[in-house]
Amino acid sequence: MPTRKHAMVRQLLKRGRTRVVSREPFSIQLNYGTTENTQKVNLVVDCGTSHVGISATSHRLDFGYGKASIGKC
Repeated sequence: MPTRKHAMVRQLLKRGRTRVVSREPFSIQLNYGTTENTQKVNLVVDCGTSHVGISATSHRLDFGYGKASIGKC
């Protein structure tokens, strides 16, 4: 899940507790086991006549959104 605790991420990387999976978008993976902490995420799909919109949100944060055009058959 996204974090706003950038100092904590820097410390984890420095101590070798995480590894960088991707630089764009920046993603890390923990090198140790954790408890089952989960967060509810809502996936919203809006189907229009010419566009389809999607959004992933939680109660506090928007994770991402996108839009696609529907072509003619």
